[in-house]
Amino acid sequence: MAVLDTLDTLAPIREKVEAGERLDFEDGLALMESDDLLALGELADLARRLRGGGDEVYFVQRPSRSTGARGSPRSTASTARTRTSTSSSTRTCCAS
Repeated sequence: MAVLDTLDTLAPIREKVEAGERLDFEDGLALMESDDLLALGELADLARRLRGGGDEVYFVQRPSRSTGARGSPRSTASTARTRTSTSSSTRTCCAS
């Protein structure tokens, strides 16, 4: 897919995201068929920020459960929660 085709395909979706409208099935197909990862990531970031998201990112590792020697479940992993912050000044955007 050419760059201009990608921009034309994603432009109506970007307008919906900026207006706060829901995306429909065809929009989802267009996003799935797009191979422009930078534009897709930029759209996702825009949608997240418009919903009130900040720069904080949380990673949660949930415990997995396995069966112990006597058939009783036991936790084999611990829960970890890490907070990272990204600076918006280090990000680059493709098209606005």
